[in-house]
Amino acid sequence: MKFLSLALLFALSFSLSAADTAPDAEGLPAGSKLVDFGMRTVDLESGKLKSLVWLTDFVGVPPAGKANTTPAPRKKALVMNFYANWCKPCLAEMPLLQKLSEKYGPKEVQFIGVNFRNENENPDAVLAETVKIMKEKKITYPILFDRFTSRNQLVYMGSKAILPTVVIFAPDGTIVLKLQGEKTQNIAEIEKVIEKLIGGK
Repeated sequence: MKFLSLALLFALSFSLSAADTAPDAEGLPAGSKLVDFGMRTVDLESGKLKSLVWLTDFVGVPPAGKANTTPAPRKKALVMNFYANWCKPCLAEMPLLQKLSEKYGPKEVQFIGVNFRNENENPDAVLAETVKIMKEKKITYPILFDRFTSRNQLVYMGSKAILPTVVIFAPDGTIVLKLQGEKTQNIAEIEKVIEKLIGGK
C-alpha cells in the first residue's frame, strides 16, 4: 500500500487542540499521552454535522472544562484513523477497519475516523463527499469532521502529514501503537495490540 505525504505550504488554522506548539515532524510517538480535541460526527441521514465528541469521551482524562460532568465509562481501547477523501490507500483501508470495528466494538473498543482536508478544499464539499463514501463503503464507526482540524491532526501525524495514520490508545489515554503510510495495512499487528488491551491473547 502506497502512502501519501502532504507538504505544509499553508498556514495552520486556529484549532481546538490543547497543544500550544507546532507539531514535531514525526508527531506524537507511542508512549505519549493523548492531546484532546473535539470534532463533530457526521449524520448520514441529514448529510450534516451532528454532535461534538472528544477523544476523552472514550479514553483518558476529560479536560478541566468537563470536570463537573460524569465521565463516560472508559473504553478498553480507542482506534483513531486519520484519512482523506482523496487518499486512495485510505479509502481502501476503511472496509478493513469497519470489519475490525464490527469484531471488537462489542468488546468495548471504539473506532473513529478523522477526516483530513487541505486548506484549499471547500468544507461543505468535503463533508458531502464524506457522506457519499460512508454510504458506499457501509462505514458505521463514527467519522469526525471539523472546519479547524489541521493543527489538531498534525499533532499526531506530524508536520509530514503522512496518510493514512492509525493511532491506538489504552484506556488511560496512552498511545500504544502508531502506524503511518503503508504500515497501517498491518491488520495483524493492530489486532494483536487490541487483543492485549481487552485482555485477550
